[in-house]
Amino acid sequence: ANGSDLELSDPYRKKIGWVVDVLRDSDKKKMGEISLSVDLLPPRRNKQGKVVWSLPNDVNMVPRLGLNEEKLVFAEYRRLRKEKKDANRERAKSKSSQRSKSAVIEDTINTSNLEEQVKEQA
Repeated sequence: ANGSDLELSDPYRKKIGWVVDVLRDSDKKKMGEISLSVDLLPPRRNKQGKVVWSLPNDVNMVPRLGLNEEKLVFAEYRRLRKEKKDANRERAKSKSSQRSKSAVIEDTINTSNLEEQVKEQA
């Protein structure tokens, strides 16, 4: 339905509210967890403006996700995953630039030590 190898678990309750797991199709490994909220899944209306789907107000009632809602959940999962990957890339980039700076400093120190040794030998 979503054009990828992922699927959603049935919604379940946590202290924070309703949650679904994003599972990999092939081995059912949990790839992520998405909280269901009105911000993520706003009420869906038909052309006449009548609400045709919304998250239940009753905490004991399990929400049923339609195709549109599943697409929204997968889009949120992809957005969060991309955000996380970008943050990791930035962290790795800053670490590598710090390493290269320290390597330049070490090279400078080693070069100056060599110059001093050459002067002492002369």
